[in-house]
Amino acid sequence: MNTENTPRTTRLTAASRLCGLFVVVLALLAGALQAAATTTYFQQWRFRTGVVCVETHGWQFWPAREAAARWSAAPDLTVVAWANCSSQPVSQRVVLRTYDNPAEYACAKTDPGPYLDSGGIVRTMTIWLNVAPRWKAGCYSSASQRAHIISHELGHALGLAHRDGPSVMASWSYQWPTSADLTQIELRYPW
Repeated sequence: MNTENTPRTTRLTAASRLCGLFVVVLALLAGALQAAATTTYFQQWRFRTGVVCVETHGWQFWPAREAAARWSAAPDLTVVAWANCSSQPVSQRVVLRTYDNPAEYACAKTDPGPYLDSGGIVRTMTIWLNVAPRWKAGCYSSASQRAHIISHELGHALGLAHRDGPSVMASWSYQWPTSADLTQIELRYPW
């Protein structure tokens, strides 16, 4: 008896084709969503102009000057690092500060605080570095870890969110902003 053309076989073949089509549509949708996620990954804030000062308070422990110079490779963006930004001709600044909270699961965090206006424009961002002993040992023990943390948090301060791919915003593998990060800054600030 030939079973290739039985109603049950025909239904199974149709169901498997429909299932295969569904998988293809889901894959295409997932690809489109991932493409959208990798082309824009911004925070809700931004700076008004392309000149930003990072106020280091003289901390040589953090490679803030190097990170600022690396972010300045983005077109039309100048990021400088000084011990005190009040003497610099800039209207936006990022301030490095410390806090001690061993219970918080973070090496650092970025916060616009009260300086965010209703349009999402920020004048001052604060990068909070958790100096609790447990985090100092795990996050800040090497120069490459400190470089990643300051570059990553500066990316947040400039308005970038976490993302996938080759990015200082994604992985501990990158100490400094990558070309993908600089492209995102160019998209974020098309002055």
